[in-house]
Amino acid sequence: MQSSAHRGAYLLVALLLFLLAWGGVAQAAEFTVDSIGDQPDQTVGSEGCKTAGGACTLRAAIEESNASVGQADTIRFSFSRFAGRIGDTIHLNSSLPTITDQVNIGGFPPVPCETDYRGVEGPCVGIEGPAGGTIFRVTAHGVVLLGLAMSGARTAVEGIGSSGLQVSNDWIGLKPDGGAGPVETGVHVDQATEGAIIGGGGSDVRDIFAHTGVGLDVEGADGVEVTGDGFGVMPDGATPASNGTDIRVGDARTGEDRVARDGN
Repeated sequence: MQSSAHRGAYLLVALLLFLLAWGGVAQAAEFTVDSIGDQPDQTVGSEGCKTAGGACTLRAAIEESNASVGQADTIRFSFSRFAGRIGDTIHLNSSLPTITDQVNIGGFPPVPCETDYRGVEGPCVGIEGPAGGTIFRVTAHGVVLLGLAMSGARTAVEGIGSSGLQVSNDWIGLKPDGGAGPVETGVHVDQATEGAIIGGGGSDVRDIFAHTGVGLDVEGADGVEVTGDGFGVMPDGATPASNGTDIRVGDARTGEDRVARDGN
């Protein structure tokens, strides 16, 4: 039979091993964007989201999230800075860093905003540009892009092998005041981006696609769910807006699993 001292020593060792193991598990990180600037992070992985000027930009937050490998991170936007106005727009000089780690990017801090477009509730955050480039390129699984007005780029969202990608309650091809900011392709998902969710079950999570060459381009992806979205219409749900093609579904050009299946 073990003595009390032996049992105490055993429990102490077990506790230390548990704490060491827990300390080795990467925890989810949270970053709050408080600037419409486009500066990079000053020291990635060092002091959180902070540019040389001391602000947290969306670019810096994505850089930090990519470096924080582990559970799903969260990128929020300061409600005091982003409130659905045309002045609450981030102007990108170049494409944002490719998202390589799971993250939820939420442009509702914490609820939809009364936008500059007729007071219609919608995205609190605008992202414009880069002209001829891509706003979000996503290669991680389970990424959520919520409540963003994306405009003035070649592609708004590009999913490359990003299974479970969710794009909901975004305005694509529109600025926060409803002004046209054309994009060639709104959302593109490749054959390895399975189970993507575009929109949702109601008006509170639908996407609006306006002034796009192609609104949604599904290239061989299986199980893509498109629900409740507005194509070729303004956020009021009544005013027409132009699209070249609302939804294009086709087989992938290369690879073994090239046929798109089980979408709805």
